[in-house]
Amino acid sequence: RSEHVGDHSILYSLFPQHVAEAMMRGEKPPEDRRECSTVFFSDIVGFTTLSTKMESHEVSEMVDRLFSKFDELAAYYEVYNLE
Repeated sequence: RSEHVGDHSILYSLFPQHVAEAMMRGEKPPEDRRECSTVFFSDIVGFTTLSTKMESHEVSEMVDRLFSKFDELAAYYEVYNLE
């Protein structure tokens, strides 16, 4: 039973709520059309070099701060954030 709860949390983290719920019911998710959408890819320039000079927990904290800021901006602009 606990495995299914974990699976559900993954679905909710990857998809909008209505899509995750449809998938859990075994249904085809409803179509979701947008007139305009943007895909944003990011890269940390020099990440490999930088990360080799840092402790692993420092790298993790840096990446966490970066993605937390992306999440904050996505919430502010009311956009769906898929990682």
